[in-house]
Amino acid sequence: YMHAGVQCYSTPLDISHRAWSPLSSLARCCMQFVNALSRAHRQRMLACVSNLHGSIQFRCTGARPQGLVGGHPGRSRREIPQHFAWRATLPPLNAQHIMQTVDSASSGGRRKKQRIETPLTLMRQALVQATRQNSWADAWQAYQSAKKQDIKLTADVYNSLLFMCAGGEEWEALCARGQEAGETGPHNGDGVPSCETRLEVGQSLFSEMEALFGTPSEMCFTALARLAAMAGDGKRALALGEELVSQGVPPKLRNFTPALHAFAAHRQASEALGLFTRLQALSLSLTEDDYRLIIRAACGSPLWASMQDVFLAMGEELTVLQPGTLEVVEAYFEALSSQAEGPGPFTLSRQTVRADGQDDSGGEPIQAVKLSSAERDTFIKGIANLARRSQREPNKFEQFDAWLEERGSPEIIIDAANVGFYGQNAGAGMFCFPQMKTMVEHLGTVFPGKKPLVVLSAGRAQRIQKLDPALRTFFAKLEEQGSFFVTPFGSNDDWYWMYAAVRAGEVGVLVSNDEMRDHTFQLLAPRYFEKWKQRHQVRYQIYNTLVTLQLPAPYTACIQHLPDGAWVFPLSVTRWLRAQPACVGPPTGTLPPGQAEFGADPALQPQL
Repeated sequence: YMHAGVQCYSTPLDISHRAWSPLSSLARCCMQFVNALSRAHRQRMLACVSNLHGSIQFRCTGARPQGLVGGHPGRSRREIPQHFAWRATLPPLNAQHIMQTVDSASSGGRRKKQRIETPLTLMRQALVQATRQNSWADAWQAYQSAKKQDIKLTADVYNSLLFMCAGGEEWEALCARGQEAGETGPHNGDGVPSCETRLEVGQSLFSEMEALFGTPSEMCFTALARLAAMAGDGKRALALGEELVSQGVPPKLRNFTPALHAFAAHRQASEALGLFTRLQALSLSLTEDDYRLIIRAACGSPLWASMQDVFLAMGEELTVLQPGTLEVVEAYFEALSSQAEGPGPFTLSRQTVRADGQDDSGGEPIQAVKLSSAERDTFIKGIANLARRSQREPNKFEQFDAWLEERGSPEIIIDAANVGFYGQNAGAGMFCFPQMKTMVEHLGTVFPGKKPLVVLSAGRAQRIQKLDPALRTFFAKLEEQGSFFVTPFGSNDDWYWMYAAVRAGEVGVLVSNDEMRDHTFQLLAPRYFEKWKQRHQVRYQIYNTLVTLQLPAPYTACIQHLPDGAWVFPLSVTRWLRAQPACVGPPTGTLPPGQAEFGADPALQPQL
């Protein structure tokens, strides 16, 4: 309440008028005053107050306070003097009592209930602190102390103990290193027990929890699987994941990831590939890290046919690969080439791919991968479901679908908001309607005969009536041709132009510079979205009336098995790893669904 710069002296105490309030109690005003002071000033004041046995004098300086003069409200403003003093007589005060009263006043006038710290709460606090420091030694010490005091632990405490015993957030690093007994911990310098010891302790905690609370939670099974993987027992880790499935728990990838880590660490190729098949049967989508573990496990094994299925699955799930994944792939092909029994040696080279999909290797060009009909249907349904959920009135999106069906699917969909704001000031820029007209006219020359569709939100479409006659005529003509759609109020226009573009099929083109990162994570099938975007998004630049289009590449950035038997792995859109077999022939595996026979769709590559 008081000004931060108030100075405090023994007599008098000067306070700013802005902090003064007509309180009914002088003691309340004192509490607010003391609470607002800095710690040093507060100590000085309390030293003075504790010795007072008479009166405290406040002198208010500055502009006149309204309605209060010397503690007497009600006097007119003209009668209020510029400076005044108020002297009040108080009984002897105790500094400690004032501090307690101030703390009570600072909490809204109510005294805080003192928290009663039970042995269980102290145990929880110690466990939380150990988790923050990632110290299993501290967590175990707190547990043993609680057992000695015969404290009844709750299920959440056991969950936290198992989590810490399994390595916490660093369990993958512990699993990879396979730490031995006595090795120094990564953060706290405590002696870290061996992985076998951790597994014994974790199993003991798991059994104790099972006896007290019944079947442990899914996270407890996962923690025990991690402990088994750290000890090198991948089969035990896999059995724990399967036990959850047998109990009717919906399978999660994290239940089986520990087994993959153990198989990779011990080069157990057949077990890792068997788990890959099992995860596919459970309809679980693997991450790039999981695929990297499978390749590492299979490095040096003769199971080439099974590994081709893994590479094809990676081509369907992933696009550009991480550098670490590419290094593991290179190591795999180098080991494969050195085997006496196998597909023969492979020549590995990192190539720069040109705009036509060719590189300097002299092999087949990289191909365009199309979505199959089933994949496109799944993709369209995912967009439609998300669009309906985002609508205030779900039937509005159904009307848009019927509108497209009535007028025929357009082939060039324009994100009008993205085009209209291109090159404008992000904060205060105006929506540029002439840029939309320029874009539509340019697309008509680049894609002759293809029907456009301009999608614009209702809020911005209202401004069309205020445009000059030429622009009003232009948009009226688009509307007559069925090439202009205004999304209803409260709708996200992004879902409309995206749905229309995917619905157009293989010939559909989306004109937008939007990276659509937010849509990627919302869609039910992100792998379809990434490949579709590579094939169908047209980016652009506009300068006055000059439009430059960046058409999609004639190939798709994903793992591919080419007709000459080569395998190609993208590090970026233009930088690839090519594994070329010595014996050139047809692919030994099958092409992924939708992979084109050769090259790109000429409809998407007009001559500019």
